[in-house]
Amino acid sequence: MKSSSNHELDEFRYLANQYPVFQATVLAYQEWLNEDTNVSFNELLRDAVESSKEDFAKKLALIPEEEKISFISSLKAIDFDKIRGFGKEIDDVLKGVEDTLSPHNYKIRNLCMSVGGHLNDLFEAIEKRGDHPVQTKLKLLHWIGNEHKGGDRLFDLFAELVSEIRRLIFTEESSELESDLAFATRCIETHAGKKAAKIIAKNNLLQHQLNTIVWKHYVKGNGKVGRKTLPALDHLIELRNKNRNVIQIIGEGGLGKTKLTIEFMKHCLESDELRFESVLMLTAKSPEQGEWNTSFSSFRNQEGLLSPRDPTLAFGHYVQDMDYDKVMDYIYDLVDVEKHREDRLLEELRKGNHLIILDNFEDASQSVAERFYDDFFDKVDELPECQSKIVITGRTAHEDASKFRMLELLRLSDSQA
Repeated sequence: MKSSSNHELDEFRYLANQYPVFQATVLAYQEWLNEDTNVSFNELLRDAVESSKEDFAKKLALIPEEEKISFISSLKAIDFDKIRGFGKEIDDVLKGVEDTLSPHNYKIRNLCMSVGGHLNDLFEAIEKRGDHPVQTKLKLLHWIGNEHKGGDRLFDLFAELVSEIRRLIFTEESSELESDLAFATRCIETHAGKKAAKIIAKNNLLQHQLNTIVWKHYVKGNGKVGRKTLPALDHLIELRNKNRNVIQIIGEGGLGKTKLTIEFMKHCLESDELRFESVLMLTAKSPEQGEWNTSFSSFRNQEGLLSPRDPTLAFGHYVQDMDYDKVMDYIYDLVDVEKHREDRLLEELRKGNHLIILDNFEDASQSVAERFYDDFFDKVDELPECQSKIVITGRTAHEDASKFRMLELLRLSDSQA
């Protein structure tokens, strides 16, 4: 094994560069599988998984040649051959390594090398030991097309693959510095760019971090918007889909404003319809003030490696007094826009799908709050057809806040407390 060094990431330069192509291609294939016109191909994939070698060979012989040619042409049209490049990089990074990949991770390499670049041979019926070779290829196509649907599942595969290769190449100690998901994100960010990391990693790391929060459960309290009373989380979900870009949550201390925003994030991460492209959460309460009861020890090492403002890697950062300039620095980094380009910032927020949470906003001074409302909140709230949301929590509403949608948390009943 090689010893760990500061150049450890260089081993994954070309693999990380090829991963966005691999993911985009596989996602296109998964969409293709979902089309009604490709039901027969899906049935063939299931037969490959469920049938014996002999039975599958008989079923394959009944498929007309023109239908096979049509399948191959369709796969070529979505550039499925491109995944071969990812497989070649797996082989290259493992050159000189004595140990081999686990069967699970070897599937990825096998898929890329035996199917990618060889679509013309997809239905070639040459016998070899074990499964019929066509059956083996179709099993791999079923595995990647139906068992690992979506960008999140694919990125998990990438993280597991990179982690195992890392352990094969370097000492075990080096792989314990951060989670598999964090290292995979760092590979993509370093070699394919920060924007690629955000798009590919999406909110996997954020989901992992949310799961480390020590709060054992969320008490579903009620809230009121105007005259309408509902469970507070239901109100937030409803407001997610409405053209109100700035949302305020107010309520006495201890009613669970912060917990509510955490539950809202979790709910959105679990729903394709509600999911945000990226999330930023800042708080005006320091850890010493007891607001955050978290266990992020496995993430602290990352902050020396990546920008702590990267919302794919951290949330709940403390900004003393909710300093306007520091908060705006975070937001510019969130959307990857040059500082002080307000026009581009607003346009990115309008076109993008970002969630910004400013927790414990009551700790901002009067002058700072006024600056937020006048210079930022008003402008964001007026953006047309905007999917990004700003959520502000506080014990009381600021005097300039009356124009924004307000969710007031109600005291818990005896049965809820």
